[in-house]
Amino acid sequence: MDSVGFMSKARAFPQEPLLRQVLFNLRISGSLYFDSQLHGDWGMAVSASEYIQFHCVAAGVCWLTTATEQVRLSPGDIALCMRGQVHTLSYAPDVALATDQAYLESLRQGAPLFREGPFNNRLLCGHFAIMDRDTVPFLAALPDLLVVRHQSKSVEWANALRGLLESKKELESNDNPVSNRLAEALMIRFLEGYFQQQSQQGEPVGVIQDRRIARALNIFHRRYHEPLTVEQVAGAVGMSRSAFSVLFKRNLKQGPMEYLNSWRFYQARKILQQSHRPLSQVSLDVGYASEAAFSRAFKRRYDITPGEYRLSAINSKSVAVIRNGRLAATR
Repeated sequence: MDSVGFMSKARAFPQEPLLRQVLFNLRISGSLYFDSQLHGDWGMAVSASEYIQFHCVAAGVCWLTTATEQVRLSPGDIALCMRGQVHTLSYAPDVALATDQAYLESLRQGAPLFREGPFNNRLLCGHFAIMDRDTVPFLAALPDLLVVRHQSKSVEWANALRGLLESKKELESNDNPVSNRLAEALMIRFLEGYFQQQSQQGEPVGVIQDRRIARALNIFHRRYHEPLTVEQVAGAVGMSRSAFSVLFKRNLKQGPMEYLNSWRFYQARKILQQSHRPLSQVSLDVGYASEAAFSRAFKRRYDITPGEYRLSAINSKSVAVIRNGRLAATR
C-alpha cells in the first residue's frame, strides 16, 4: 500500500476525541469511600492502592502531599493519584495524621474522627479501577498526580460523585452497570478536564495533544485488522520510520508495533468474551493471517489459549480479566 493512498484514508477518519475513543470500550468501575465534613486540624495518611484514587474538594482548602510534591486544593478541585501512591490529605501541612483505615473504621462505627473544632472541609474520596490497564498505554505517560481545577463546577462534580455512591447502594453491588457507566463518564470527564487545563496554560500534555501521535493512534484503533507496518503509519503522519518510532516510544513508553499488538489482543479478548465467532474468524478480525498464528501469539502473551480464555468467560457468565499479562480473575 502506498503512503499517499494510506494517508488519504487516515485523514478521512471521523474526528472523535481520542481520549473518548481509547476509553470508550474499556471497563472502568468506581467506588466512593466517603462524602465527609471534616473539622479542626484534621489529617490522614492514605495507604497505597492498586487503583487510581481520587479526591474531590467540595468545600474549604486542604493539602495533598506525596513523596515528591505538595499541592494546595481548593473547592471544586479534583486530585487523581494515578498510580495509587502513598499520600496524605490534611487541613494544613504538618498536622498530626490518622490512617485512612482508622478513619474509615470510625465511619463504620458511627463515630467519625475529625468532628471536633470548626468546620473546615468537605471531601469526597474514592477510586477508579481500570481493567486491562495495559491497553491504555498513554496512562503510563501521565504524571503520578493530576489536579483538575474546576472552580466553577464544585457542585456538579460533588453531585456526580454522590450519584456514584447512591447507584451502588440502590443496586447493592460492587460491580453493576449503572455505577460502572457513571464511573467511566466521570473518569473521562476528569481526564479531559486535565488535558484542556494544561493546554490552556500552555503546558505540554503529552501524547493526546501531539497531532502526529494522535493520528497514528487513530490508524491503529480503526485499522488494526489490516497488515499495518511502521513505515505505512509513519508515512501517513508525515514522518520517517525512525523519527516516528522514537517519538511514539517517548510518548507511549513502548514501540508502535507493541502498541498495535496490545490493541489487537484487547479487541480479540472482547470478541472472545462477547461472541461465538469461530477462532479462524477472530484471527482475521484482529489482523492475523491464520488461526494457528493467532493462537500461538495469544498463548505466548497470556499463558492461556483463546479457547480457554473464552471458556473461562462463559463458565463464569462474566468477563475474564487479564492482569500483568495473565488471566487473573473473572468478573
